[in-house]
Formats: sequence, structure tokens, C-alpha cells
Amino acid sequence: MCLKISSMAKIFVCQSCTAHGRCIVTRRCGAGLYNGSDLLDSHKHSKKQTTRCLPKTERSQLARKTINQHIPDVVQASARARSGVRSSKVLRDLKPHEPKIHAKNPSTFPKVTVVEGDTLEVAFPMCTDGGGSVAVLSMASELRPGGGFLSGANSQEESLCMRTTLYASLQEDFYRLPELGCVYTQDVCVFRGSYGDSQPKGASDVNPAANWWFVDVISCAAVRGPDVDNHGSYCDPAQRDLMREKIKCVFRAAAMHGCRRLVLGAFGCGAFGNPPAEVAQLFRRVLLGRDGSGVGNRGGEFVGCFDEVTFAIKGGRRDTLPAFEAAFAIN
Repeated sequence: MCLKISSMAKIFVCQSCTAHGRCIVTRRCGAGLYNGSDLLDSHKHSKKQTTRCLPKTERSQLARKTINQHIPDVVQASARARSGVRSSKVLRDLKPHEPKIHAKNPSTFPKVTVVEGDTLEVAFPMCTDGGGSVAVLSMASELRPGGGFLSGANSQEESLCMRTTLYASLQEDFYRLPELGCVYTQDVCVFRGSYGDSQPKGASDVNPAANWWFVDVISCAAVRGPDVDNHGSYCDPAQRDLMREKIKCVFRAAAMHGCRRLVLGAFGCGAFGNPPAEVAQLFRRVLLGRDGSGVGNRGGEFVGCFDEVTFAIKGGRRDTLPAFEAAFAIN
């Protein structure tokens, strides 16, 4: 492993990857994203808020208020939000995309970032910098829209549903999600800030329309409850292969829609029980090619498709973030 530790704490740059004409960077910062010497903090426009614990019963109540009142108000007020809700579609058994059609520059590789942070907080500066469309991965339930959103659960998919118009786009007849498929929703409107298990005073209120912003969402379900050995590896190669195909599905959906910047996460490494180190390596190999190096003609299906891929990882197992940092910092 060839790592250079920069003068700024918690920023790690892989020199061996940079030498091959691409930039694979792992960064870790709880407050925001470092870009050179600049701190991009998605909350810098907001006043500091006090928080209180939001019990599950109250989250359930807020979820119902969100779908019955807040989302309808947003959709009524914004033509773009309405169009986004209507745009959702199930993509099934996506075929390998054609690089000659979709790849903007087949000789380049994306900048890859691993950051400790919330999906939407990480996506916010990307979506508002004028650099083109951004898609985020919703690590979804394959069984029902929004997973445990209405019952007050607070994992990543539920958090997205609480803060955006995503839930309204997830139609009942989409479920059960296909094993090799996803839901793609364009122009999901983000109308509420991040607060996770804590609720800032007034957080149940919808932000002013001037502060709404939009992002595409890919809703895909990971392998559920795979058999994992004591070394953190899949026991069944078929489950590893299925997870690889699901990851390809996410990238194919983004490439199909011309979305060159992605915010992903530790796909399936929480309640679904997938091993973080293996999932991280699968992402690397799918994105950069079979051996994960991206050198020469081994870059694989997605060479030139994406400019920037960020893994936003928040909470969960202690080994998850380090696993992704390690995967994208090795030669």
C-alpha cells in the first residue's frame, strides 16, 4: 500500500493511484468535506441548532405527517418536484452498458472519496455547485416502500424519506423489488435538513422553498442476511456474486441516465449483515475493473463513465469506514 499523509489531518491520498492518471482519495472528516484547504460544510448557511432525542414513536408520527402534509405541499408548490415523483421507474436486469455510448472519456477514472458523513449532507455541495447531475444510493428495503419509515425506523433509507419527496415516488406496485433491479427517481426534492436521531427545534417544519434542492436517487436493495464466516467473508460464493451484480446494477442505472457524480454508501453493511471489507472490495473491482487496478485496458465496464464517486458512511459497525478507506487506498 502506498499512502502519502498530507499536512492536513485525516486526509489520505494514494500516490500509486494518482500515478496511473486518476485520483483515488480517502478523506475522513466529521464536520464536512475537505477539498484542498477549503471546508465545504453543508450546514454553513444554517444557524446552530439545539437537538433533542426523537423517540421512535415521534419519528413515526413525523413520518406520517411528512407523507400526508409536507410532501403534498412541496409537490404542489414545485413543478420540478412533481415531475420528479412521476419520473420514478423500475429498472430490471440491466444489461452491461456500452462504453462507446456512455463513456465521456474512456481514458479517465473517477475521483473516489470515502468520508464519514450523511448521504444528503455529502451530496448537498455537489448538487449546488453547477457541476452536473448527482445521484445518491438509497440502500433500500426490497419488501416495502421506505422500509420501516412509517414505523419510525431511522436507517439511511428512512432518513432519505423523512427529508425528501422520495417516498411519494416509491409506488406499491414496484415491490417486491427485482433481485437484479432498482428504482431510479430523478429530481427528488430535499426539503428538510439532517438531524438523524436528534431533532433540532423546529426540524419538523419544511425549509423555505428557496432552500430546496434536487438530487436523483437510485433505490436498490442489497443481499439480505448472507452467511458470513468468522473472518468477515461470504461463506457462499453465490451470495458474493449476487452482491457484485447488484453493485453493477447501481452503476448501470447511473450511467444510463448520464449521471457522472455519485454518492454511495456501505451498501448492505448494516442491518442486512454484509461484510464491509468484501463489499468495499466489490465496489472497487466493479468500478475500476476485475483486479481493482484500473490500469491499461483492465478498467472494465465503467471506465470513463463517472467523474466523482463518494462513499458517505455514517455510524454503524466500527469496521465499516476503515474497510472502505483501506479498499480505496491500496495499489
